[in-house]
Amino acid sequence: TDTAGNGALTQQEVEAQMDVLNAGFKQTRTKFVLKGTTTTANNAWFVASPDTTDEADMKGALRVGDASTLNLYSLANDEGILGWGYF
Repeated sequence: TDTAGNGALTQQEVEAQMDVLNAGFKQTRTKFVLKGTTTTANNAWFVASPDTTDEADMKGALRVGDASTLNLYSLANDEGILGWGYF
């Protein structure tokens, strides 16, 4: 979120997205389990773009878990993309 609270997700929105994620992977027998959520207000990180210093700084500061842990970040963008991922 930014410092004005724009982009903050409710717990209900997070849980609904987890349902969508699990439905999409159902046939692969992969299941995602929500271990927790945090909210961080940072204006630069909220508008971070792929492959930028802001993205690297954000993920470096906020990432939890190991390679088996999926971390999701909710950001604003004006690039016309719904999101991005690295594999």
